[in-house]
Amino acid sequence: MALHHIKTVAEQQEAIIGRIVTDSLSFAEHLGSQQPVIGYLQQPEQKKQRTELLSYIAGLDASNKYQAIYIMDMAGNVLFSTDSSLVGQNYEFRAYFKDALAGKSTMDVVIGGISNKFGYYFASPVKAKSGDIVGVVATKLNEGLIANALHPKGLNIEGDAMLVDKYGVVFQANRPELLFKSLGVLTPEAYRAVEDTKRFSGINIVSLQYDRVAEEIAGLREPKGLVLYNRLHDHDELIGVARIADTQFFIVITEVRQFFAQSAGNMEINIGLLVFMVSIVTVLALILLTTPLLRPLYSLRDTSLRMEKGNFAQQATVETGDEFGDVAKALNATMEQIKKTNGITEGKLWERAADFEKFKLAVESASDHIIITDVDGRILHANKAAEAITGYSHTEMIGSRPSLWGKQMSEEFYRNMWATIKDQRKVFYGEMTNQRKNGALYTAEVHIAPLLTDKGDLCGFVGIERDITAQKNADRAKTDFASVVSHQLRTPLAAISWYVEMLSNEDVGVVNEAQRKYLDRIHAASTRMVDLVGSLLSASHIDMGTPYVEPEPIPLPDIADSVIDELRRFVEKKHMTINRIYDPQLGQVDVDPNMMRVVFQNILSNAIKYTSENGLVTITLKREGENALITVSDTGYGIPADQQSRIFTKFFRADNARKKEPEGNGLGLYITKSIINNAQGTIGFTSEEGKGSEFRIFIPLAGIKKESESKQIPA
Repeated sequence: MALHHIKTVAEQQEAIIGRIVTDSLSFAEHLGSQQPVIGYLQQPEQKKQRTELLSYIAGLDASNKYQAIYIMDMAGNVLFSTDSSLVGQNYEFRAYFKDALAGKSTMDVVIGGISNKFGYYFASPVKAKSGDIVGVVATKLNEGLIANALHPKGLNIEGDAMLVDKYGVVFQANRPELLFKSLGVLTPEAYRAVEDTKRFSGINIVSLQYDRVAEEIAGLREPKGLVLYNRLHDHDELIGVARIADTQFFIVITEVRQFFAQSAGNMEINIGLLVFMVSIVTVLALILLTTPLLRPLYSLRDTSLRMEKGNFAQQATVETGDEFGDVAKALNATMEQIKKTNGITEGKLWERAADFEKFKLAVESASDHIIITDVDGRILHANKAAEAITGYSHTEMIGSRPSLWGKQMSEEFYRNMWATIKDQRKVFYGEMTNQRKNGALYTAEVHIAPLLTDKGDLCGFVGIERDITAQKNADRAKTDFASVVSHQLRTPLAAISWYVEMLSNEDVGVVNEAQRKYLDRIHAASTRMVDLVGSLLSASHIDMGTPYVEPEPIPLPDIADSVIDELRRFVEKKHMTINRIYDPQLGQVDVDPNMMRVVFQNILSNAIKYTSENGLVTITLKREGENALITVSDTGYGIPADQQSRIFTKFFRADNARKKEPEGNGLGLYITKSIINNAQGTIGFTSEEGKGSEFRIFIPLAGIKKESESKQIPA
């Protein structure tokens, strides 16, 4: 305990003095880095005291902590000082100057050569921008700052406090008779070092016979406590030592062990008596105070226990008029609030139950197949329509996955579906083929939506299936009918065109102007019919999945130019301009030339047809990444915003297009999109009514895969 006490006193005293030392070293370093100081030492003319520099340095030392601040050149000559008596002096022999010249900020304690007074000195090198040292700046701390700080708390009247250097020489103490004595006997080397630096010139340094303490400080890093026998005074002493900051100076605290033991004993007796008296008073006070205090506490406890059991009828009856009464009122108010909340919650539960029953009734009454699953796809609920469509019972479906009646589509289809609903958390729309329990296949239109909590966390999915097998069969029948009718019409239409051509060429006799006029009309009508039949056949083959594709490497500009030449008479008739921009780096693309001709015919003919006279159509062909990009833009009528979503639908034509150009069948863009999709490409557009449209088609440079001969379009 005694050693811990003396070490703690030394630590506390070191912290106070160490802060003064650290601040002073930092101030010297700060001075050495200031441009006015550096500039002063680098000036070429004769250096002298400068008023502006005096003002600048005085501003930095606004609290007047330093008795003198001075600047020395590389030879140790004082060129500038806030104490003019130092100007012209030379301190190259001082240890603090030598250390600073070596690049180290340092502290030293010496007796001044001029003032003959003891002082604390701090020095730092002054460096130019190049890093070269150009001089030294030094400060002398005001007398009394450290002396006033050297008053350890908890030290008895016989105790001593000393500051010593690395040789053990005392340079500051609480008793004057200890000054400039050494802890132990100085070695000849130490005595010579003190003499050479002229730190304590003319003083005879005698030993205090603390030789062991002198030995301890030589390698001291952490504060330490010691017990030593003082031969001079014949008693044991407690000694605490600590290094001051990161310097070569130390604090030494001594205290007579006997006085410490007496003080500690007296303190223990006094503390014991005090504790005994306080204990008696406390017990009496508790007896007097707790009796009236416990009554309301018991009442509050009983009320809380009743609340815990759900009894909110009997309230707390505490009428003390103090804080306990306030707590009782708050407790009673809480009971009333809980009663109201319970009533509201109960009402909401009944409401929720009623809402759930309505939801359940709606789901069960729906004609569409509806299931609800968890995040892993396990079925939690299935309605009656799901049982009717799939053939599986409610019991068979619960806990299973939709693959019970699925697994008929490709792996890529299911990967895309799960990525949409689980990763992107978006609604999935599509058509898929499923299998009933009896083995029959059916086609379903599927909508699957993720179920999200209020925080956006995924908690499951809801899937709605509609059996569209009958609808698909009806569509297939219509497609088959259109295909058959179109095939049957091709022969008579070809015959009509052939006979009209013979009559127009006057192969069977002369034709007058009136007859030629009617023949032209018949030819135009038959041409439109041939185009319509061709479009219907193409659409039916697409719907049936039987388009025949024969890809070959071809340059897209050649097809585009060929189609533009075919449409030239329409362009010239409307005085339009066709602007062609072809990328020479595009190269050839593996596509079916006939299919690509249809694409260019549909896109370019639409652009020309739905653009007013003197309009502009621009076609751009270029390479973009791993795709060929076809862009066709016009300055035409545009597509109404509310009808743009239906533009690729079979037989659809926008309202403004029908008004301005009545002729048309609405199959061109449907066929174009189907061809591009078959080529693994994409088609999109932007349009603004009254300003024009731009269609963008991406086709993989790898080209279209060749389809088998079994899918050839019938003649």
